[in-house]
Amino acid sequence: MGELDTALLGLITQHPRFQPCVEVDQPLSFAELISPETLARADVECANIFHIEQAKHRLQLWFYTLLGDILNPSIYLMVNDNIVPLLDLEQGLFSRDPKGYWFGYRPHTTASLAQSGAVFGQNIAKLIDAICTYTDIRPAPLWAVVADGIVQPALAAGNYDFEQLRAIEIAQQLSQAVATGAGVRLPAARIEQISDGEMIAYQPEVEPDFVVSHRVSCCMIYHSPDIGKCTSCPHKPREDRIKDLIAASEMM
Repeated sequence: MGELDTALLGLITQHPRFQPCVEVDQPLSFAELISPETLARADVECANIFHIEQAKHRLQLWFYTLLGDILNPSIYLMVNDNIVPLLDLEQGLFSRDPKGYWFGYRPHTTASLAQSGAVFGQNIAKLIDAICTYTDIRPAPLWAVVADGIVQPALAAGNYDFEQLRAIEIAQQLSQAVATGAGVRLPAARIEQISDGEMIAYQPEVEPDFVVSHRVSCCMIYHSPDIGKCTSCPHKPREDRIKDLIAASEMM
C-alpha cells in the first residue's frame, strides 16, 4: 500500500464520514460527469430529494455537494498529513448513487499544491461551463462556491488539528493555484477568529484559537421548503450568523 492509500485509510478511520467519498463504487469518466445527461439526472434527483423549484438553485446545490465530496478528504490530508493529492478529475471519479446525485473522488497520486490546484482549476472550469450551458446560472456564483469549497474544509481541518495558520496558508496557496489554472479570480477569503466566545479580527502573527471564513457563496439549500438556512448562511443577518458560528465553535 502506497503512502497516499495509507493516508486515505487513516483519514477514514479518523473521519468515517469521508469513507463514501473515497471508496470507489462505479467508476466515472470526467467527460461523463460534465455531460448533459449526468447533469439532468442530478437535477431531477435534487428536485426529488430537496423539492427545490428552480433548476439553477438545484444545480448550484448539487455543485456544492459535489465539491465537498471531491475536495474535503484531499484538503484534510493536505492540512493534517502534509500530503497533497493531485486533484486531476480526469481519473478517480466515481458514482455512488444509481439515481445520479452523489459522487466521489479517489486521488491516485500526489503533487505540489501548485500542480494540484492548477489541474483542478482547469477541470472545474469545464464543469462550470457545462452547468451554465445546462441552466441559466451565471459562472460567478459557482466560482464563489469553489472559493468556499477550498477554504472551508481547510479551516475545519486546521481547527481540528490545532494547525490554523498552516490551514490558512494551504487554503491561500491552493486557491491561487486553482484561479491560475482556470484563468479566473476567486473571491478572497474573509477570515476572522473566535476567542473567549467572541468574534474578533484575525491576527496572522498569532496562532488563533479557532478560525472561521465568512462564506462568499450560498449552497441554495434554503430554497428547499423542508430545510432552513445553514449555520454559516450568508443570507442570515450578520449578528445571527456570528452567534451561530460561535455556538458551533463551542461544540467542537
